Amino acid sequence: MIYSLRVIYALDKKLTAIEKKYQKKLDKFYSDFEKSAINQATRLRDDKAKKSIALPQSKQSGLDNLLKQYFRDIEKAGTDSVKQDLLKHAKTEQEKNNVMDLKAPKSNKINNVWAERLAARQAAAFEKVVTESLKDAIKQKPDISAAELKQIIRQKTEAYKNLRIDNTIENESNRIQNQVRIEAYRNSGLVKSVIFVAVLDGRTTVNCRTKHNTVLDINDPRLSEYMVPQHPRCRSYLNYVLNGDKVKNTASAKINRLIKNNPIQPLKGMPRSA
Repeated sequence: MIYSLRVIYALDKKLTAIEKKYQKKLDKFYSDFEKSAINQATRLRDDKAKKSIALPQSKQSGLDNLLKQYFRDIEKAGTDSVKQDLLKHAKTEQEKNNVMDLKAPKSNKINNVWAERLAARQAAAFEKVVTESLKDAIKQKPDISAAELKQIIRQKTEAYKNLRIDNTIENESNRIQNQVRIEAYRNSGLVKSVIFVAVLDGRTTVNCRTKHNTVLDINDPRLSEYMVPQHPRCRSYLNYVLNGDKVKNTASAKINRLIKNNPIQPLKGMPRSA
């Protein structure tokens, strides 16, 4: 039998609460970024030596710490969710103990490094989009008022932050949940393989469509090529197969051919582990 955590994750109130909590916190950070940019707007217009909007390092460090804590909270909640699901499959006391002993990483170095890079990238992207918008406005209207500059910043910030926040919450939660799932599957001793499942419709990418229904052993080194998300807003997910259950395995040659012919285009710099 094939088991899926897709519905369980969707209904997990703890995970949903964490995502909503950090969505609000990220919104506050971008509001602070906006205030900082507004304070520099007229100086960018009047000071020819000032070439761009620069966010305070303290704000960037705050975003870095926020993302690290978000990652840790998702790791713990994701592990607890997997434990709850696997526990119903444990038949012996030893198997139950193995599942109960599963723990989220206390300090995932990969995610900590990624949090630093992601915070720096988001801050730099924000600085760039605001700076370019202001420069264009000033070029078109050299005597543009401070009020007009502030309005431009507010408009750009609102459009930018909504997409950025949604992508960050969704992609990172998805990535870390699957990361801890694979780790928990291996350590539980109950799972023998995983199956890549794509949501097949008009929006499905070629990458996900060709990997659909591929079965890989839980210890197969090629599993890293199948980690979810495969791309921004990826809807694919991983099902698992317990020891002793039968499932039709995809031929090894086909797996290698799919990987070769459909190289993954992951989020730039996004960490992958499996």
